[in-house]
Amino acid sequence: TRMARLVRLLRSSPEVVILIKGMLGALRSVFFTLILIVICLYIFAILFKTLAETSETGKEYFPTVPSSANNLVVYGLFGDNIGTMAAKMLKEDPRVQGVALWICLFIFVLLTGITALNMLI
Repeated sequence: TRMARLVRLLRSSPEVVILIKGMLGALRSVFFTLILIVICLYIFAILFKTLAETSETGKEYFPTVPSSANNLVVYGLFGDNIGTMAAKMLKEDPRVQGVALWICLFIFVLLTGITALNMLI
């Protein structure tokens, strides 16, 4: 009986059916976009873990690959207080290593941000 009500509702409102078909059609491209973001996240987590092993920023934000990935998602992809992490990279480590970390963070934010925004197009 619940299924009959749902079918009756969908027949009376064809706009909902069109929306559902559109969402199912976009599901494939959203899936592959998320896979691309996960691949970028894994590569950059390994990169940050290896580059920041000796720095204080590395010990705080990138001690292991899973925590590197988590911090990259929170700070880099979602942009939650990214300025604090970037400032620590340059302040505590103004040498070549800190600048390299900052540049890698900038590339990660651009790459994943553009990829995530691509899902909206």
